[in-house]
Amino acid sequence: MKLRKLFPVLLSGLVASCPIQRQYSGPAVTAAPYTPSALDPGVTLDDIAELDSMKKEPYSPRPIFETWWQEVEECAHKTGDFNSIRFFHVFGDIPCKRYKSKKCDGLWFPPNKIYFSDRIARRLRLVPIPSPEEYSLAQKVAKHEMFHNLLQESRHTEIFRRCGVYINN
Repeated sequence: MKLRKLFPVLLSGLVASCPIQRQYSGPAVTAAPYTPSALDPGVTLDDIAELDSMKKEPYSPRPIFETWWQEVEECAHKTGDFNSIRFFHVFGDIPCKRYKSKKCDGLWFPPNKIYFSDRIARRLRLVPIPSPEEYSLAQKVAKHEMFHNLLQESRHTEIFRRCGVYINN
């Protein structure tokens, strides 16, 4: 079962641009170098099973992603390896049942996977770039997930607000 293989990684901290459905109360499970205290509060095991079964493909980031990564590093006062990140396009919505909308636009999976929902991935791929409002949301989601990756942190700490990438659905 795919979920069984995924479960140890899940317990090490899956993060979405989402808020708490169910917290893990068993012994702490960690995957170096990431050491969270619990599951991301907004993502459930059912969400993970659904995401695992969805069609997705590797996503080649546009060159602007490296510029955004540099902006993330500068604001966080920390450096990381952009080339270690693997991006994915999920064909459909990323499940997050905790939200009223029941979906997330982005998801960070430790230590270095970032998933984009179909609507965000398409906006980020468009050339020419879509309307400023549409592109601004896509950029914010991308940078938000990059922050999770750089910080190796599932929580939405104050730095997300300070750097303008906090997303509240």
